[in-house]
Formats: sequence, C-alpha cells, structure tokens
Amino acid sequence: MDLKKLLVRTLSGAVFVAVLITSIIVSEWTFLALMLVLSSLGIKEFHHITHAHHRIEVQRGTAITANCFLQLGAFAYAFAFDIFKWLELPQPRHVALFFVPYILVIIITFVAELFRHCEHPMHNLAYFVLGQVFVSLPFASLYGILSWGDTWQPHLLLSIFLIIWVNDTFAYLVGSAFGKHHLLKHVSPHKSWEGFVGGAVFAIGAGLLLGYFKFAPEEGLNPMTLWQWAAFAVVTVVFGTLGDLLESLLKRAVGKKDAGNIIPGHGGILDRFDSTLLAGPAIYLYLLFVLS
Repeated sequence: MDLKKLLVRTLSGAVFVAVLITSIIVSEWTFLALMLVLSSLGIKEFHHITHAHHRIEVQRGTAITANCFLQLGAFAYAFAFDIFKWLELPQPRHVALFFVPYILVIIITFVAELFRHCEHPMHNLAYFVLGQVFVSLPFASLYGILSWGDTWQPHLLLSIFLIIWVNDTFAYLVGSAFGKHHLLKHVSPHKSWEGFVGGAVFAIGAGLLLGYFKFAPEEGLNPMTLWQWAAFAVVTVVFGTLGDLLESLLKRAVGKKDAGNIIPGHGGILDRFDSTLLAGPAIYLYLLFVLS
C-alpha cells in the first residue's frame, strides 16, 4: 500500500470512528439517526452484491423500508420508558406493538411476490429475509445494549466496539508477523490461527482493563466481575470473528472483494461492521443471561 492510500485509509477510518463514537456519546437519538443511515446503506450493499448472483430481484426500496421500520421499532421498544416520559404520556402496555409496521411490510412483501412474475420468486423472498436477518437485526440489537437496565448505557456499547477494534488491530499485526496456519483458507486466506489468538489475547486484556477501571458505569446494571468482563471480551471476539468470516463468505460466493466503496480505503458499511453482525446479538444475549 503506497503512502497516499495509507493516508486516505487512516483519515477516513479516523473520521468514521469519530462519527460513530460521537453518535453514541451524545444521545440515543443521534445514535438512532446514524444507525438508520448505516443500516440502510448496509441493506443496499447486501442486495447490490447478491443481485448479481443467480438473478436475484429483491426490491431494494422495500428492503430498506423494512429495515427502517425494524430500527425504529427496536429503538422504541428499547427506550419506551424514556420516550413516553418525554411525551408526558403513559407507556403502552404492549410495547411489542412497535414492531407491527415492520411485520406488515414483511407480509406485504411476501404477498406482492405473487404478482411480480419474477423468474425466481422464492429466491427473492429468501434473500429478502436473509438481508433482514444478516444486516438489519444485528443493527437493531445494539439499541438493547445501549438501553440495558432501562438506562442509557453508552459506555457499555462503546466497550464492544473498543474490544472489536483492539482484536482486529492485533489480529492483523500478530497474523502478519507470525501467521502460518490458516484459520479458514477457503473463506479468508489471509486470516491465521496465530492472528486469531493474538487478537483474542489483547482483546481480553482490553476487556479486563475496561472492567478494572469501571469504564461502563454500573447504574442500572448488576456489576460485572473481572471474570465476566473477560467473558464479555471472549464472546465479542469469537462472534466478531465469525461475523467477519460470514461476510467474507458472502463476498467470496458472489465474487466481490468489498461490499461497497463508501468509506475510502475501507470498502463499504458491511466491511466496517462485519464483526458487529454477530457480536451485537451475541452480547445482547450474554447480558440477558449474565446481568439479568
């Protein structure tokens, strides 16, 4: 990589990280606004790279609309107490009703396929659902982490991204220096077991430091022990790596190097959030079972 490309990659990466961290710290509303944009771009990228494969014809506008309804529904579900308190209205008894618009879009999409006269209708529906599960659902799971314990938890959500970034950085450095044994060569030929272990060690260390210095305030939380912080990091690393590999498998299946080119030097939104695709839902479940 020449100096110019390295500079562009570094600057664009720094801007992206700064925007993401700012959106998390400022308020839940700024995070929602950013997630609506990023998840919609992620859905668009997903269907762009899959449309070229086996003549898939998912309506991207419908997929993006469904994604937005899911993000809004999940956000309203997660922050229902704060939203209705701000509106000075009583909180509805059935907050799951926030997902009704999303479910209606799903139903309408399935029914509409009956009248489209497409060559592969079941493939279209399958890829539509896969896009929602692979992209939209992971983004939606982040609101549950940000609102854990019915309080705003920006530091808890930031912890996930910090551990992912530490893992990615040191997996690359250790893998480049010592990597000899392929992790999954047929999926990602540049990833090695040495890199995976090296990244995991530093990421677990980062998780322990976050716990030791109480990076995530304990308001609304059952305090996590250092062992639980280590497990928090392990879950993030394992499922973050699996998410990365799944996104690589998707790109390899359709013959693409990057999911997009919206971030200079880094590729697309899916390329930047690949580790979060499984780490987000996995951490939400971890919190559900460990901190509830």
